[in-house]
Parts: sequence; structure tokens; C-alpha cells
Amino acid sequence: MGTWKTTCVANRFYKWDDKGDLISTPSRQPEYFIVYRHQYVNLSSPDLHRVIIRTGTSPEKMMNTVFVQYYFEDEEHAVLVQPNGSRNHDNKPYKRTQETVKNTIRELNMNKRPKDVFHTILKRTGGIENLTSGSQKPRDMQQVYNLKRKESNDEILETIDLRATEEIKFIRHIEMVPEFSVFLATDNQLHEIEKYCTNNANFSILGVDTTFNIGNFYVTLTFYRNLMLEHKTKKHEPVMIGPVLIHQQRTYDSFYMLPSFMIRTKPTLNKILVYGTDEELNLKTSFSSCLPFAHHLLCDIHMKDNIISKLTSLNIKGAVRQLYVDEIFGNRYKKF
Repeated sequence: MGTWKTTCVANRFYKWDDKGDLISTPSRQPEYFIVYRHQYVNLSSPDLHRVIIRTGTSPEKMMNTVFVQYYFEDEEHAVLVQPNGSRNHDNKPYKRTQETVKNTIRELNMNKRPKDVFHTILKRTGGIENLTSGSQKPRDMQQVYNLKRKESNDEILETIDLRATEEIKFIRHIEMVPEFSVFLATDNQLHEIEKYCTNNANFSILGVDTTFNIGNFYVTLTFYRNLMLEHKTKKHEPVMIGPVLIHQQRTYDSFYMLPSFMIRTKPTLNKILVYGTDEELNLKTSFSSCLPFAHHLLCDIHMKDNIISKLTSLNIKGAVRQLYVDEIFGNRYKKF
């Protein structure tokens, strides 16, 4: 029947009283039993509901019997199963494949071609005419290919496949040369950076920072403040994550892809007023190339570290050193 969405999960506790009557209890008590009730709605037909009820003496000791109820809000009717949400090129109804079949596909994929895997599974079941359900075979050849890609641990193939199937645009650009890199951004991130980082009257600094390498990749992200919001306790605007670049090197060309992709995707971002980075020269110059009229600021944290290091080298320590730091940064440093 396609895909179901959970609408309610509830549990109640019951026990027998001294008179032999079944009564409800507010919590777990000796000799109680528990009833779990899960409710679902069918995404292909929202007026179709499913209720699953399980009982037992504890979450670890449930009865083997499960009560399942299907009902329509009004009159019964045929259910036309909708296509899978990730399939944009056809209108075939979505049918879930049994996990045992998926495991067989994974096993056969290790030493067979996808085409051979598909036909081997059909042969094992005795052919299409002996199938009792569509879930007993691969949905199509694409499913076999997809499972093979997932098992291959090939990040590039997985990323390309994910971009082709995502419903909301997030993977914007994939570059293969001179290195593998991926530019990630939502429409909302790009819109908010335009709104908060290009307005002369009131603007946020666009921060840029690179993480240490995660596996074989670096992650360089942007961040900004949402000037329409205020933190409830800290009383300043919250920091929001902006577009992200995943890359393999820390060269000028590597970093250059982040601002260039941002402007290519949303040209008005060439009006960004101020950006901040750490002391990474390649990162700074790559942004200055794309934003020639923007001001560059060094990250407050790195400025503070440099000043503390200099004061320490001058044998200025402890409370006196902190006095200098507070005098230079004050509340502005604590705020940003």
C-alpha cells in the first residue's frame, strides 16, 4: 500500500484488581501489562489509516500476537500507490522490497553484474509467474545499481546519485577536476546571506572557516547572523550556517570554488560587504578575488590569540594580561 507515516504512538498500563477487573494504572506497577498503540496514515491515500497494537508484560517481553486494523475515514476505495518521492522521471507506484531480497542483492552484487543479479533472483523464485508479491523481487534494475553503489563505498558515485534524487536543492555543484569538490547550499541560505550581508544600513559579517580534514576531505563553511532574531538569554543575534564547500586540498583554487559558486548561484552575493577569515592566506585571497569591494576582517578569536601570545612573550601574564584583552575586545568580543 505504499508508504505510511506515523501519526501517534501511545502506551498504557493495566493490571487486574482484587475483584478480577481490568483497571488502568498511571505507571508501571507489579503484575501490570502494557499496551502499545501505533497509528499511521497512508501517504498515497490520507483517508486510509492503520493501527497496530502490541501487548506484553514489559517492553522486552511482548506477546507474539499483534493486532492490526485498517480503516477508511469514509467509504472504502481502491488505493493508487504514489511513486517514490525520489523518482522524478516516472510515475510507477512505489513498492517496498523485502529486506531478505535486499540482502540477497547485496550478496550477489559482490561478484555478479547487476543484470545477472536481477535474473538470478527471479530464477531462484521460480520465475515471475510464481511470485506472490512484487516485494519478492528487485523493484527494477535501478534498485540493483543503487544498492551496488552504496556497498561500493565510493563517495563520488554516492554524491552524484544523491544529487540526482534529492527533492530540495542542496547539492548545487560537483567538480571532478582539478579535485573532487561539492558545493552545498539551500535557497534559504543564499537568500538570507543576500538579505543580511549586503545591506549597508545594517549588515552581518560573513564568516568563513575550514575544519580539519574529515576523512579524505576538508569542509569549509560560511556563517552569518540572522539580524531578525535575538537569542533569548544571550541577547544577541544567532549564528546561522551558510553555504558549504567539501574539498580535498587547501589551495587557492580549492577555496576559490566556494565564493565563485555562491556568486554563480546567486549573482547578487557579489555585493557582500564584509567577510571574516582566519590567517589562512589562500582562503583570504580567494574571497578577495571574488569580492574585490568587500572589507576583510581577521577572526576575533585569532586576533585575541595573537594578542595573548604577544603579551605572554613580553612577560605580561595573569590579571594584567586579561586587563589588556578586556580593554581591547570588551563586550564586542564576547558578543561575536
